[in-house]
Amino acid sequence: MLTQLKSGLFGGTIALLLLAGCGGSGASSTPLSSSAFKTSVMSSIEQGFQAKLGTDAAGSSGRQSRVSENVYFDDYYELWAEQGEGMVNYFVDEALSQPAGKQTYSFENSTAGIFKKSSSLEITAGKFKGLTQLLEIEVEAESYKFSYSGNNPDTGEYSAIGSYKNGTGQTDVKYKDENGANRTYRVVSNPDGTSRVEFNTGLNFVYTLNYAADGSGSGAVTGSNDLLPATITWNSSGDGQVTFADSTSVSFTDFNFVQI
Repeated sequence: MLTQLKSGLFGGTIALLLLAGCGGSGASSTPLSSSAFKTSVMSSIEQGFQAKLGTDAAGSSGRQSRVSENVYFDDYYELWAEQGEGMVNYFVDEALSQPAGKQTYSFENSTAGIFKKSSSLEITAGKFKGLTQLLEIEVEAESYKFSYSGNNPDTGEYSAIGSYKNGTGQTDVKYKDENGANRTYRVVSNPDGTSRVEFNTGLNFVYTLNYAADGSGSGAVTGSNDLLPATITWNSSGDGQVTFADSTSVSFTDFNFVQI
């Protein structure tokens, strides 16, 4: 578990920050039509599902396709990377001739079995051009905690803080959406395999997604709009539907939505 956490936290947890920042927010300065409001709700719920997937990926083995001892393709950032002493240099091309950013980092292993890592990242080309990030991680035998802060070119400044121990944990993500509203995601994990995603912009609507241990679940969207409250249900394959207060419903497959 310790080795997985060391390598997996970078791709997995940053996924939560980046995936949650895509699409509509439910915040608007002008009244939305019925169709536009439904689309906004569905887009936001889809982001909530992705936020959950992002935290699940935090303990994965990472996303690297290594071609030599020091050079590999980073599948998450979609850049070539050359690892050196205390740093990783990113490149657009396999020939490593077009610089795309740099990550510097330091490690600390204590006699008490505590592993710490800090890093600074800047991406200057490619899919995440303009992304900056500061990271602190502390890992023990059965627990870890982390904090992120930085700037996402799509959504602006963001921060995240989380801690997990023996199957129990919580991650909080904060950032501004495209309308300048403050968005907050909270992902809570329990030892029995159940979990919860909470979302709140403070505008228009809030929602909660409750996961069973097998990945199925249900949730609710609340707010002042006439189309709310709405209910959400899905099975372990991610197939389900959202039903609005006007009795209309929108189905989804594998946690993915189509535009209304």
